[in-house]
Amino acid sequence: MWQLSQIYKPSSNQSLSSFLFMRLNFYLIDLFRQQKRLNDIILCENHSPILTEQPTYFNEYDLRLQDVCALLNHRERQWLMLYLEGYKQYEIADIMSLSTSTIKLIKASVKRKCQRFFK
Repeated sequence: MWQLSQIYKPSSNQSLSSFLFMRLNFYLIDLFRQQKRLNDIILCENHSPILTEQPTYFNEYDLRLQDVCALLNHRERQWLMLYLEGYKQYEIADIMSLSTSTIKLIKASVKRKCQRFFK
């Protein structure tokens, strides 16, 4: 926190508390994403009895995800993967180099296709 307070520029339009909250929020999101990747690696490499029960769940999830992805076009698949990784709408818009309104349209399209698939 002290390092972040040293980076903060009082001349910006953002208050110190907002700045710290935003930076710490993104830091926590990054930690969660790293932890998810680490857990995936551990599941693949470790053959302990506790972990061998879980891949069945993940395999079923992966199979359903593959079925849904088969219905989607490239942009929709990319949006879905980023969304499932925990990115926010404006982050996805930046990554995909699209406007947030286009991202909203893609989200609505994916939602419609998923609802039809899971009926």
